[in-house]
This record gives sequence, structure tokens and C-alpha cells, in this order.
Amino acid sequence: MSFAQICAFRALERTGAVFAATAAAAALNLAFVYPAVRWFGIEGLLGVAIAAEVLVCLVLAGLLRRVLKARPSDALGGLQTA
Repeated sequence: MSFAQICAFRALERTGAVFAATAAAAALNLAFVYPAVRWFGIEGLLGVAIAAEVLVCLVLAGLLRRVLKARPSDALGGLQTA
């Protein structure tokens, strides 16, 4: 899911959103990987990895929604939506 969203932002030439989502996931990983692994082992590591991916998807979805809501015709390159 996040790959499709990243491709959408690249097509819209708005890669700052991709950077913001990646930075948010990196911050989550830095904050929670060590404690999760220490307390829960491999399950904790997998949980943090899944949470980071969900965070990327949520950030990108929110930013994409804001971009399309602000200027739907500009964001789509002048194309009309169905």
C-alpha cells in the first residue's frame, strides 16, 4: 500500500511528503525497536516494523488527501475526475 502512495506522490512531484513519512517511521523505529526487542523478542521487532509501515501509510494518506482536497484539478495535472 505504501509503495502505491509513494508512486502517487512522485507522479505529483511532491516528494516532500515521502520524506516526511519516512522520517516519521524512522523516529518510531529509533524510539521503540530496542525496548520492544528487549521485552518481547522477535515479536516486538515485528510489531514495531508493522507499526512503522502503518504509520507511513497513514501519513501519506493524510497528506495525499490534503493535496487532492486543496486543488483537485492542479494535483491531477488538469485532468477531470470521474
